[in-house]
Amino acid sequence: MSIIVQQELQPDSALVHIKNQYVNITTVAENCSLESKDISHDDFLKILSSSMKTTLVDDKNFDQFTLGSNIIKFKASVDGFVYYFLVRKGKYPYNNGGRVRMIHYPNIILKLVLDSQRNLRKTKLAIVKDADVIERVSFGVSSLMVKPGAMLYRYRLGNVGRDGVVCWGGNTFESVDTYNALIEIVSTFFNSPSNIDFTDFELKIERATFLKNLETIEYDENLLEPMTYTFEKY
Repeated sequence: MSIIVQQELQPDSALVHIKNQYVNITTVAENCSLESKDISHDDFLKILSSSMKTTLVDDKNFDQFTLGSNIIKFKASVDGFVYYFLVRKGKYPYNNGGRVRMIHYPNIILKLVLDSQRNLRKTKLAIVKDADVIERVSFGVSSLMVKPGAMLYRYRLGNVGRDGVVCWGGNTFESVDTYNALIEIVSTFFNSPSNIDFTDFELKIERATFLKNLETIEYDENLLEPMTYTFEKY
């Protein structure tokens, strides 16, 4: 005996077929093409647990999944999983040539792409302005969201290319199957030595002065350089 569950995912929809030994998920893309994948019951339960906390942004009736306080969007596909991790603006470590200091960061969105074995295969990073981050409280539970049409901006402090791809050096992350494992990835990013080797553009002011200012002054959003897409296309 099996159970059929119909569930809406963002941005696609999926048909879920629960069997005794596994769960079959058939995803329906926007162009109506179908893709099918078998996953374990454990992975299916993780997908369900995230969808239980679905919240709604008024702009364009945009649904997105939250898992923990920082996961603002989640996707499951035939190839694996994608988590969108929001780091709210504030002071975090910055490792510059072995010198670690606390500096002000803007709002950061890390797009963490995992394969079907939950190994991290790709990370992209972008900045979003504070006005485009929404905090909603539903039934006493606070959740963070980003407006779908929010413009994204380039990260300019090193280890991130112009296209937003993060350079991890020799770091690898495997079996990322818990929220704490996601936190470890984010923590590693902030604590890794930063330089401009992976950056092909310059700041408008001298780098040392810029970093010194960030120790006491919030990141000036007027210095942000826009990317070519919005959050919903990220």
